[in-house]
Amino acid sequence: MNNQNTADTVEFATFYVGEDWLGLPSTDVIEAIEPHGIRKLPQSKGAFEGVIKYHEEVIPIFNLSKALNINLNIANKNQQIIVLNATNESPKFGILVGALGEIPSIDPNKIEAHGNIFTSNSSSIATGITSMQSSEHKKIILTIVSAESIWAKFNPKLEVAA
Repeated sequence: MNNQNTADTVEFATFYVGEDWLGLPSTDVIEAIEPHGIRKLPQSKGAFEGVIKYHEEVIPIFNLSKALNINLNIANKNQQIIVLNATNESPKFGILVGALGEIPSIDPNKIEAHGNIFTSNSSSIATGITSMQSSEHKKIILTIVSAESIWAKFNPKLEVAA
């Protein structure tokens, strides 16, 4: 990957869901943790995977493969939970992903905005898309997401007590 180290770039934490490569601003991420101790809640549906105790609080976990309708037939030993910072739009929560990726620095001007790609009523979690060159000199697509876009997709109104 071509990592630029200038003040004009932003670091993105990247991850895989199936064959899809996604990334979010590294400032959205607290840490990645092993997916142990996920507690399923009765009658939970869709991409809501359950809750985990994270330090001294209980946080919801969402399974992005379910949210994106990507069928992962086998148990993936590389799965991780990415714990995301609380924002003005969302509480702290986690996303279950297939594997972690690199942390490239990307020029924000090279990211095609969501509105230029998707219709305004799209329920996509994508906020943008950019292309990068792999180490094999192939063009690869990185879909940009954010904690807010993921939360808005799920907006579960969950009441989880510690």
